[in-house]
Amino acid sequence: MRPGAVGQRRAPRDQGKRRLAGAVLVSLLVHGLILSLQFGIPALGLPGSATPIEVRLADVATPPAPMPPAPVAPAVPIPPLPLPDAVTPPAPATGMRLVDPAPAPAPAPVPAPVTPRLAVKKDKPRKAKRISPPLPASDALAMDTRVIAQDVIVNDFSVPMPRPEEAEQKTIDLKEAQHGTDDGTEATSAAEVAEAARAAQLAEIRRQEEQAERLAAQRKLEEDEKERKLAELQVRQQQEKAAAEASEEQEKQARLAQQARVEADAALMVEQQKAEQVATQQKLEQQTADQLRAEQAKADRQKANQLAAQQLAAQKLAEQQAAQKLAEQLAAQKLAEQQAAQKLAEQQAAQKLAEQQAAQKLAEQQAAQKLAEQQAAQKLAEQAAQKQAAQAAQAAQQAAQAAQAAQQAALQRGRDGGGSQAANTPPGGTAAGAGSGAGGKIIVPKNLLGSDLSNRAREMVKGLDILSGTPPPPLRDERRVAVGAAERDVPLRMYVESWRQKIQRNGSANYPRDWAGVEHTHALVNVAVRSDGTVQDVTILRSSGRADMDEAVLRIVRVNARYSPFPPNIASRYDVIDIRRVWQFGENLKLMEELR
Repeated sequence: MRPGAVGQRRAPRDQGKRRLAGAVLVSLLVHGLILSLQFGIPALGLPGSATPIEVRLADVATPPAPMPPAPVAPAVPIPPLPLPDAVTPPAPATGMRLVDPAPAPAPAPVPAPVTPRLAVKKDKPRKAKRISPPLPASDALAMDTRVIAQDVIVNDFSVPMPRPEEAEQKTIDLKEAQHGTDDGTEATSAAEVAEAARAAQLAEIRRQEEQAERLAAQRKLEEDEKERKLAELQVRQQQEKAAAEASEEQEKQARLAQQARVEADAALMVEQQKAEQVATQQKLEQQTADQLRAEQAKADRQKANQLAAQQLAAQKLAEQQAAQKLAEQLAAQKLAEQQAAQKLAEQQAAQKLAEQQAAQKLAEQQAAQKLAEQQAAQKLAEQAAQKQAAQAAQAAQQAAQAAQAAQQAALQRGRDGGGSQAANTPPGGTAAGAGSGAGGKIIVPKNLLGSDLSNRAREMVKGLDILSGTPPPPLRDERRVAVGAAERDVPLRMYVESWRQKIQRNGSANYPRDWAGVEHTHALVNVAVRSDGTVQDVTILRSSGRADMDEAVLRIVRVNARYSPFPPNIASRYDVIDIRRVWQFGENLKLMEELR
């Protein structure tokens, strides 16, 4: 792109920004003016600005002091003037109120001076009459003042204290009290009556004057109140008029502001449209440039992706070749390990078989040696018996020869001695001779049977059947049987089956359950059980290929011993039973018969 074209596009953009900034500034000024007209600024003194609010506390008017009582003449008691009506002070305002300036209070009415009356000379002392003051007229006591406003109702009704002289002058008869006189206990003179009438007239005049003054003061208060209300009304009207003018001015200013705002908005809209056109043009140019850059970037990415895909394919091929080579190495290593394990198992099996054969051969040799020893012992016993028999026969022969020699000597002596010697021959000798002559048997003398030689011969041949001439039976071999799959002896098979169930039931708790998924060879185990239930030996004929499994076989057999003794029908025939089974380790232990 050329630099000149870039500068030409940048110039309208800066011009649009300046126009937009100017329009925003004008809009802010117009809005500020409208706000100042709406709310007002005290320092400017604009017509729409509000005056400050003045707050003033109303002064509480002090109630006028009550009128003092009129002095009484010493000579003639003059009835006291009626007290002016008590003016109830307004209740004090509670809180804060906005009030207009209160008018000055009216001056308190000044009581008229009482003219002192000269004392009248009396001829003789008389008892003074009781003169009661006349009752005020009801129309004079009426309250003309209108109550304009009262915030709080205050109960301040009070009765003035009676005077001492007034108590004495009161009368009982109200009708006579209306005229101002009543009769006493004694007669009065015409002068006194006239004086009393004049005094009553003066008092009435004074009362009327005071009443007129009070009425004048009341009328003045009412006029002042009317003037104050009129002033308030005028002020209120002026305020309303000013408010109306201010409102009209505000509306006018608002209309002007609205018009200015509309014009500003229109100008702003024009500027915005121009700015939008410029922005649209710039956006189109930017989009074109972005599209060119995107296409170039896309081409670069495609090229980079192709290169990366080629590199990834080459790397993946190399990894596959390496993995294949590693798998082949692992397979070869595993095969070698399996072959080594199989060879080791075969060597162990061959070694075990050789050991078993050697043990069997040794057992056979021991049995043959034992049999030879038994045969030698039997032969020695036979030889001893034969020797003892020969010695006994020789001794018997010698005894027979001695007996025969003795008999011959006795016969010789009998021939020589005649009948006397025959008479002295013992019966035994005769019997012996008779027996010898009759049967031709050898007669053993009694002293020979009780001799030491005969006793020794009996001890030597004790337990030997010398007379029968047959040797004792040889000692029996160990009774042993191997139970296989083809065993037909039912009691023997039942015993082996009970032994197998016990191993399967209790053996599953003596090895881990994860052996179920482990590849291993099923071990072939031979267990020799004695007749009392003890284990003679455990032989692993074929290893499982794992030392822990072979150790588990030995542990399971030892843990479950001692087993049930042989039943009598089996114990009478066998001393040892060889149980040969295939051990399979899975989720549960299984003992299976070997298939041959």
